[in-house]
Amino acid sequence: MSLRSGRGCSRPRAGSAPAPGSSWIATRAAPHAAHAAGAGHPRSLVDARREETAQLRDQARTSLRHRLDRAEDDLGHRVARVRSLSPLATLERGYAVVVAADGSVVTGVADLQPPQQVSIRLVDGRLRGTVTDVEPLAGARPDDPAPQEAI
Repeated sequence: MSLRSGRGCSRPRAGSAPAPGSSWIATRAAPHAAHAAGAGHPRSLVDARREETAQLRDQARTSLRHRLDRAEDDLGHRVARVRSLSPLATLERGYAVVVAADGSVVTGVADLQPPQQVSIRLVDGRLRGTVTDVEPLAGARPDDPAPQEAI
């Protein structure tokens, strides 16, 4: 503040007089008191920022909590899907995997000829056996137009 402009000096400017019933000091202090109590005071600015920060922190926590909940649900669905597609889940539903002696998976009766050795994988173990007979079913393959026979 410049002393030439009359701002910030300790005495009143020429031609300015305090309001009736108030001193020059009270007149000069009034704007500072209002400023101290008002929004421009550093403490009130800090308090406002503290409150704003607390609100933003709470919003961020809520948002993160929702995102984590959605991610947990998504993970649960993916785990369930992987489990349902698992070969072990297929075996638990009563199916078996037949493997020829050379280690190839048997997908149809045309893959086997008697007396070929096979391994049959079940949910709780493995059976070993010998193919004694092969009976193709008409319509058992999707590319075969004949109706499927009951198992």
